[in-house]
Amino acid sequence: MKKRLIQRWIKRLQREFHPLPNPPPSRGRIGAGGFTLMELLVAMSLLGLVFAIVFQAFSIGIKTWEKGEATQAEYQRLRAALSLIADQISSAYPLGSKGEAGEGPQIAFEGKETSLGFVTSLPLSPKFKGGLSFTTYYLKADPTTGNKALRALEKSVLTKGFFEEKKRKDIKDDEALELLSGITEFSFEYYSTKDSDQEWKKEWEGTKEGGLPRAVRIKMKLDHDLTRFPNNSIVIPIEVNSKLPIAARGVATEEGSSVTQ
Repeated sequence: MKKRLIQRWIKRLQREFHPLPNPPPSRGRIGAGGFTLMELLVAMSLLGLVFAIVFQAFSIGIKTWEKGEATQAEYQRLRAALSLIADQISSAYPLGSKGEAGEGPQIAFEGKETSLGFVTSLPLSPKFKGGLSFTTYYLKADPTTGNKALRALEKSVLTKGFFEEKKRKDIKDDEALELLSGITEFSFEYYSTKDSDQEWKKEWEGTKEGGLPRAVRIKMKLDHDLTRFPNNSIVIPIEVNSKLPIAARGVATEEGSSVTQ
């Protein structure tokens, strides 16, 4: 009797707790519980798109950083070149010699609209360090771009017959140093206060004027993509002539120029 009861309980338990049969695999699936081929293709496409977007963003970031670094380097180079030019001009020295019979003293300062030759106590080359040099600024055209470059050439003033050599106007371009490039417009102007005539002149001959100008103004436009480098002018007082008159500073301010003291 007991044996039969136990068998009945076992059969009841088997009926109640018998696991359900495994469902048949769905059509189109790789395996039981897996993804369909379409789902895998969509997932791989989305993953590839994400990688492409990340790579594009990374590439744009690198290019922007490189452009910013190049712009910053060019801006710093321009600032250094202009600072060097201003220092040289402000250190101009009225070196002179006795003129020929019936002539006054010769003063080594030749200012034109697109060139400037002067004696400075701040040479560019180390070989003139501690002495004086005659520096010539001039423009040289670039046939490929149509722009111009400002170049500087130095020679010693201690050589015998310096003033005679200076008259020959010889420029050895292969010995010159390039200071500025990409110039579209450039000019020198010279401030005069002689006989209470305060004005900017296009030319200045030291021998004819009897000395140096009170200041030199540089007007220029550069073909550079530098928003922080405006196309204006700078005024450079010549230290040997003391401070720049207020009238000259006023002219510079009205034109949006910067004054280098």
